Amino acid sequence: MSPSFALRATEGEPGSTLPDTAGEPSVARSAKEGAIVRSCAAWAAAALAALAAVAAPAAEPGVVIRIGWTAWSDAEAVTNIAKEVLEKRLGYKVDLVMTDIGLQYAGVARGNLDVMLMAWLPTTHKAYWDKVSGDVVDLAVLYDHARLGWAVPQYVPESEVGSIADLNKPEARSRLHGLIQGIDPGAGLMRASERALADYALTGFPASSYIWLADFKQAKRHAEQAVVLHESASPESRSPSKEAIARIDLGIALAELGVADEAIGQGHLALASPRVVDSVRSRAADLDAVLTRRYPLVPAAQEFHEEYGSLVRATS
Repeated sequence: MSPSFALRATEGEPGSTLPDTAGEPSVARSAKEGAIVRSCAAWAAAALAALAAVAAPAAEPGVVIRIGWTAWSDAEAVTNIAKEVLEKRLGYKVDLVMTDIGLQYAGVARGNLDVMLMAWLPTTHKAYWDKVSGDVVDLAVLYDHARLGWAVPQYVPESEVGSIADLNKPEARSRLHGLIQGIDPGAGLMRASERALADYALTGFPASSYIWLADFKQAKRHAEQAVVLHESASPESRSPSKEAIARIDLGIALAELGVADEAIGQGHLALASPRVVDSVRSRAADLDAVLTRRYPLVPAAQEFHEEYGSLVRATS
């Protein structure tokens, strides 16, 4: 497959609020962060010429350009500007295809999409870019020195919340109801946010965040610490459901690290909890999925699967 063009945004210096996530949005075609286009696409060169207000060649007969986009305000703006230029100035027909950012990278790489305009490189979308970089070409930068971060409502004084660490303050947690509103799960910002939650200990389950990031050694360390804390807690302050989740997190990390017996043991202890609430059952489903995927022929894993299935049937 010939490489595709990509228009991208190069990432700027990391912001103080969300380390290592700042970046400039990019444009790529085929499979690249930012706007992605197919290699040697005449319309891509024409579009750049039109944007630069210089003479551009006429549209290729019958060409329909499919632009992938995501429901982010900046993506909507640049995508519709590109559509306007391509249709009104160059005479192309443009179809806009809204889909998840990860599917856009894959779509451009496979030729299902012709271009995407929201590639955040080199950090935020690195995982997506690494998978498709051989099939696309970085066409150009849309804008640079962009930053990613979190915002708090204006009614929250800066003296109360001026950094991510401040979100751990009891008064800040109370005012914001202990919630951080995210965007679509596939976004690079969400991956960075998960790491920030763990790094700043903003979540009661940092191991869960590291599991989501596939950092299973860190997940194991945090989960082990959580289990010890729960085991040593006084009876009146002990939380059976949180302890069960900590054990399941430890089980998932151990299973992914190849320690099947210990992983299954933690799973059994979690399901034996006197308080198996919905959140525990949900996490147990994740452990069951990992054990089934990695150890399908191990009798102990099959026994856990049966135990989990019985629990689900009993509570449904």
